[in-house]
Amino acid sequence: MNLRYAAARPATPSPPLAAMPYVAEANRRIAELTGARFGRSYLDLVADGRFEMDSTAAAIGFAALRAQAPGSALPLAETMQEAFYRAGDSLSDPATYLRIAEQHELDADRVISDLADPRTRAVALRDFGRAAEVDRDGGASHWPAPTALRTVSRPT
Repeated sequence: MNLRYAAARPATPSPPLAAMPYVAEANRRIAELTGARFGRSYLDLVADGRFEMDSTAAAIGFAALRAQAPGSALPLAETMQEAFYRAGDSLSDPATYLRIAEQHELDADRVISDLADPRTRAVALRDFGRAAEVDRDGGASHWPAPTALRTVSRPT
């Protein structure tokens, strides 16, 4: 199983959260249905409305972390989710990945370097393509979402 963090397609940063009034209601429903708890800092971002999400930056960040610890993709994705939805940290900010790298005892300098490496971006863009293959109905096309992909060997 491979875990990828991607929407079905790369995107430019989304409009500010204020332009997406459904986010607060969606968060309320998610909490109601799943028991998930959103952190005060994240809820403040939503209420303020100026924050802009960027699924491409999040996918690049996840690829940079995963490069050092491919077997730890799930805990890394969980830490990214906690950083955003609990701590309100931007997944576009290299400082967020520095903290995650340190928390997971990865080479933080390498993670920061990989964030700017075109090869890491290429990996993230491939992740978008793979997620789109799995989600042909477009259900994840507007949200960054962890996507579990089972690797299937194909004859060459």
